[in-house]
Amino acid sequence: MIYRSRKHHFVLPAISAAALVFAVWSIAKADRRYPYAQPEQVVSTADAKPIPASDTPIAASDTFRAGFLAAVGIVEPSSETIRIGVEKPGIVEEVFVKAGEHVSKGSPLFRLDSRLAQAELMRRRTDLSVVEARLSQTRARVPGLAAEVEGARGALLAAQAENDDAGDIVRIAGNLEPGSTISGREVMRRKNLQRTTEARLVEAQARYAQAKANLALFDEMNGGASIAVEIAAIEQAKSAVNFAEQELEVRTIRAPINATVLQVNLRPGEYAQPEWKSDALVALGVVDRLFVRVDIDEMDVPRWRKAGPATALSRGVPLHSMKLSFVRQDQLVVPKRSLSGQAAERVDTRVMQVLYEIDPMGLTILPGQQLEIYIDVEKADLQATFVK
Repeated sequence: MIYRSRKHHFVLPAISAAALVFAVWSIAKADRRYPYAQPEQVVSTADAKPIPASDTPIAASDTFRAGFLAAVGIVEPSSETIRIGVEKPGIVEEVFVKAGEHVSKGSPLFRLDSRLAQAELMRRRTDLSVVEARLSQTRARVPGLAAEVEGARGALLAAQAENDDAGDIVRIAGNLEPGSTISGREVMRRKNLQRTTEARLVEAQARYAQAKANLALFDEMNGGASIAVEIAAIEQAKSAVNFAEQELEVRTIRAPINATVLQVNLRPGEYAQPEWKSDALVALGVVDRLFVRVDIDEMDVPRWRKAGPATALSRGVPLHSMKLSFVRQDQLVVPKRSLSGQAAERVDTRVMQVLYEIDPMGLTILPGQQLEIYIDVEKADLQATFVK
């Protein structure tokens, strides 16, 4: 028992001491010292060199020197990107184009389901046929009405003749001696006959006037009301047919200009709607000339000069610069466009947008590509001073 206690008394401290020595050795070995990186020297404005706008490679140090204004630009077609949409929603029935194709103005791009529009057009055309047939039927009544007028006119002439004859009989009776030559009863009978013929004459005159009025309703040369109503109904039906044709036509989406198809984001069977939230259904643009829309920070707007030589660098070929030619400057400073693709963005920077034309100089540049832009504002100031 005494031996075991002495063993524990000497062995355990020795093990602890050895562990402590090993730990100190490990820490000392892991403590490596690395030299601090020296800060880069700041190049003064006097030593600044312009970015060469040619095939000469650009050193990385030259792109951040004083006298240059750096910005980011997005390549776009000279016509800007035309985002094709739809006026009314529908299922895509057929797509006629592919990305990269050249389309002419009026060429079909895609067509929506048009079965309902075709049925509506057929119904409107049927309505037009009905009103046209009704106009023909109305015009066919004119000869009959003209015959009624002639008949009423003949009846009027006959009534006038009977009335004149009755008047003569009454006058003859008035010249005779009542009681000796003619009886009083005969005189009364003749007067009653005259009153009857006068009533028939009035009735014949009314029928004649009515026949003429009926004929006037269908007198197309003099603006007959019945014919005018039928003609108006035909015009209304034609307008309905034209509207239905336009409804059918808008189901086929066509190219607004001669352009190149940049992107197609729909397939047959998909649902297209006017409130398109993401990319355009079809994107078009004129790519014969390419522009770059440069976003210049509002803090750099006072430094920017239109006469300043500008160059662009492609991120894929950083040693190849491209010449830029000034096109126009937007007069409104707008919030900076976010390139993250998120649905909700907080933008606290405003930019001035300037448009330059690109000289690709052998490089493949596509719309939507992002370029690094450098504008020599120092040279622009020197040129302005020289002009003054």
